[in-house]
Amino acid sequence: MFTNNGSTLQTDITTFGVNMKLAHLGRQALMSVMAVALVAGMSVKSFADEGLLNKVKERGTLLVGLEGTYPPFSFQGDDGKLTGFEVEFAQQLAKHLGVEASLKPTKWDGMLASLDSKRIDVVINQVTISDERKKKYDFSTPYTISGIQALVKKGNEGTIKTAADLKAKKWVSAWAPTMKSGCGRMFRVSMCVPMMMTQPNIRICA
Repeated sequence: MFTNNGSTLQTDITTFGVNMKLAHLGRQALMSVMAVALVAGMSVKSFADEGLLNKVKERGTLLVGLEGTYPPFSFQGDDGKLTGFEVEFAQQLAKHLGVEASLKPTKWDGMLASLDSKRIDVVINQVTISDERKKKYDFSTPYTISGIQALVKKGNEGTIKTAADLKAKKWVSAWAPTMKSGCGRMFRVSMCVPMMMTQPNIRICA
C-alpha cells in the first residue's frame, strides 16, 4: 500500500478473509494481499479538508491507476479486458467502498504525475519503496520482492557465484532493459526471454 502522508480514511475492510482497520487509505496495511496503492500528494490539513473518501463516494467511482501490461498483476486477457491480481484487488476495494472501480491504464513514467495531479485517486501497482518516495507517500507491506536471481544448469553451481562470473558465458536475461542499465558495464545482454515467475525480476543464466 502506498499513499500520501496524512490520509484520513476510517473504515473496516474484509479482503480474502482477513479483517483489518483502515486508519489511512494506505498508511496501514490495506489488505491481506497488500497491493501497492497511492493517494495524491497533499498536506495533512488539505487532505483532511478535501475528504477524498467522500469525493469518491459522491462520484460513485474509484479512479485506479495501474500499468495494465504486467502479468500476472495487471494485463489484458484474451477478451481484451484488464485482468490480474491488482485488477481484482481494485475491484474488491471499490466494492467495499460501495463504488465502482474505474481502471485507468497508465504508463509507469506518468503514474505518479497522474496521482499528484489528481487524475487518479489511487495507484494499485508495483512501486519500489525508496527513502525519497517515503517522504511524500505511504507504502503498504511489500507483496513482491525483486532482485537479481540466477538459475544455472545442474553441475554448474560452483562456477557462477557472482555477476562477474558471467563474463564470457552464454546467458539470457528475463528483463533485458534492467540488466542493461544496471549491469551493462559488466556483461552483455544477448537476448531477452519474456517470462513471469513469483519474483518477476528473475534472471535465467546458463
